[in-house]
Amino acid sequence: MEGQSGQDQAISEKSENIQSGISPATAGRRFSINEPNADKIRTSRDETPDQENSGPESQTSQTDENSAAETPPEDREGLVISGAVMDDSGDLLPDIPVRARPANLAGANQDLATSGNNVLTEITDPMGSFTFDNLAEGEYQLAVDENEQYFAAALRVRAGMSNAELVLQRIRSIRVYGVITDETGNPLEGVRVRMLGASLHVRSDVSGAYSIQTGPSKAGQAPVIDFSLKEYRNSRQRVESAMDSEADEVELNVKMEPESDAQRVAVTGLVSGPRGEPVSGARIWLSSTRLQTHEETTSRESSEYRFDNVEVGDAYLLGVEPLGEYAAFRSGLLSVGPGDLYYDVVLDAAGFSNLSGTVTDLSGSPLGHFTFWLRNIDMAGHSLIPVQTDGAGGFRLEAIPAGSIQLISRSQPWLEASGIVLQPGESRHVVLPLDWGQDWLLGQVVDDEDNPVSRANVVLRWTQNYTDVISKSRRQVMSDQGGYFVLSNLDAKVYTLTIQAAGHKSVSIQYQLDQSGPEVTIKLPRLASTAQVSNEGN
Repeated sequence: MEGQSGQDQAISEKSENIQSGISPATAGRRFSINEPNADKIRTSRDETPDQENSGPESQTSQTDENSAAETPPEDREGLVISGAVMDDSGDLLPDIPVRARPANLAGANQDLATSGNNVLTEITDPMGSFTFDNLAEGEYQLAVDENEQYFAAALRVRAGMSNAELVLQRIRSIRVYGVITDETGNPLEGVRVRMLGASLHVRSDVSGAYSIQTGPSKAGQAPVIDFSLKEYRNSRQRVESAMDSEADEVELNVKMEPESDAQRVAVTGLVSGPRGEPVSGARIWLSSTRLQTHEETTSRESSEYRFDNVEVGDAYLLGVEPLGEYAAFRSGLLSVGPGDLYYDVVLDAAGFSNLSGTVTDLSGSPLGHFTFWLRNIDMAGHSLIPVQTDGAGGFRLEAIPAGSIQLISRSQPWLEASGIVLQPGESRHVVLPLDWGQDWLLGQVVDDEDNPVSRANVVLRWTQNYTDVISKSRRQVMSDQGGYFVLSNLDAKVYTLTIQAAGHKSVSIQYQLDQSGPEVTIKLPRLASTAQVSNEGN
């Protein structure tokens, strides 16, 4: 393109590389967008008649209970999973063994997912890329083992995913130090300082000073340090600055508040069912965010529960999570004190419903062999129920608890269907449109001076309200050392793109893929200047 900047030319070259299956990072990192069966998949979608009249909402009225039993399409073979391995600073890592284990495969291949002898292994190339090809349709668990330098990492993806990104958290030690004082600024001696999840602890000296070695957790989360001293409220501090890849020590000064001298009382009562029968073994919790307290107990055989030594206050919540045939209970705000609180709970019976459905892409074509987990959000503590679709995208669940139902995926991208409210005794069929397609978005994150920004957290979100369901998707990757990122298998046209990086202003924009094209450059200002977005489309 005449007059194009060097930066725009670079991103265009990477776009051409993606379409040809070559690395989008110069002569290296590879994202194979064009898997062998892509033409067949696209052809089946392009041939969908009258797309305006065959979308998910119109299908809801046309689909009956038997639609999930339609003849499934043939299982597709020869699919690809490709991606890259990088560390938490954005450096691409060569010579890393990546394992792919079948987790949920289509049709006759399902037996492979239960066998321990079908784990595939690839070694990342000099640019940190890996590719598994000739795969059966379904889901795979990607994993990298822990070694001397990095924690283990795992990711579940579908065959056809072309930017599976495994980020390895470095095993490193960070010194956290500081001074602990009371509310008036006087130093506190003997404070127990402990990192949550570890047994090691230290105590502050006579000047209130402490020093402890810590680091990011295996899950890549900032460490949390607990400070405790008799007659003072415990204080827990999350050390976000420890996630800075350049940090080797962090200063954290803490001010502790004395325990309140407020009166303490008991909270007690009985838990019964709708016919007055005693309910034992129910998990009961009493919590106050304002007072930073949370206690749990279990109802006894007599159905009685009791909390002793509860601080007087007016912002408590009480919850009951029973087993079996009863629905969960959650109170409104409760006032405790000045005397003991007697609070009886009568539980409703848990009703049951039937739910069937068909999972489709956004054009209405069925998507088979997805695994979801069903959660009843009205029942705190309710176990997740696995849901596996057949080759025609159909599923059926019987005798599930009535209430507000949410279906979530555990593979990348993260997909969610919610807004389904089942009444006791109801049988319902729904169509679940999902954001899973063949489009992609290539981007680069730069600062004010067009220098690449690595380790930027890139999140792409989509939400659509349909007649019977709210469908959502979320994709999350990290920019590499060149500032580049790739998001693939997109099906929607309008997304919310959010990018954050340490030391930069966060940017969140509405990105229209059909109008702006599949390439974007995002500028993250270091100062309070206006974020700029430029597009190079088709």
